[in-house]
Amino acid sequence: MGAVPNVRGTGQALYPVTRSREYSTDLAQFVNGTEQRFKARAGLTRLKLPYSYLVANDASNLEAFVDSAKGMFDPTQSITLTDSLGNSNTYDNLALDQDTITVIEQDATLYNTELDLHQTQNLDSPPPTVSQPWTFPVFDVGVSAQRPHTQIRRFLTANVDQPTGIRYSWAWYGEGLNGFPNGALEAWELTLLLSDLNLVTLETFFAAMEGRMWPFTFLDPDSEVEYFPCRFGTDKLVIQHKGVNNNVVVVPIVQYQVNDGTGTGSSATPPPVSYGNAE
Repeated sequence: MGAVPNVRGTGQALYPVTRSREYSTDLAQFVNGTEQRFKARAGLTRLKLPYSYLVANDASNLEAFVDSAKGMFDPTQSITLTDSLGNSNTYDNLALDQDTITVIEQDATLYNTELDLHQTQNLDSPPPTVSQPWTFPVFDVGVSAQRPHTQIRRFLTANVDQPTGIRYSWAWYGEGLNGFPNGALEAWELTLLLSDLNLVTLETFFAAMEGRMWPFTFLDPDSEVEYFPCRFGTDKLVIQHKGVNNNVVVVPIVQYQVNDGTGTGSSATPPPVSYGNAE
């Protein structure tokens, strides 16, 4: 077992750092917009650690780290990262994603390199719990979204285009079919610039939802209508730590059809959810 070496006498990583919290959800989507989802595994972390303008000794220590791990061979590495709030997280069971290390002499006796690692198992961190009804969090500035944000409206159409140019089409959504959406399903993409405190809020909620697994309510930032059921549109929360207290995250959110035979719409009160498959 080894640990990523310290550099510049301050820590094991330098800004910018890209850190991903990744889950694995098996997802089946049906033509009426309903879903079945199953949890495949617990959340794991992936790290991209660029190092720039290192002195020769620090660069040599990183090379020795890759040597000792035999590249991708040894999955018992670790690193501890600390934010501006003093929160420290140790990531164990890390493996390198590289069998090589490339060191560039950027300037006279100053070197650049990069380490890419991912967790192979995470046995010590069950998902956090958040109180129901589950609602996408509001940050300390009183909002849950920032500009620019993207809103997407999704229909579903079956169509056949003839060589003559005529189209035969069938609308699955918005045509009053029993158990089908009575209009477009919504989706959003939020680009969030977050402090370390607000990042903890978002990451805790993402971990509690286990990526795409569990449904929640989302407040549309334009109409202020609450939509349920929604879920995250990805199992991977990619966090770009740009600097101290400076983080960027892109968050996709999608609405899907609730399987109650009434079509879809907005609802501020999600029903209780039991652990297992999700509608």
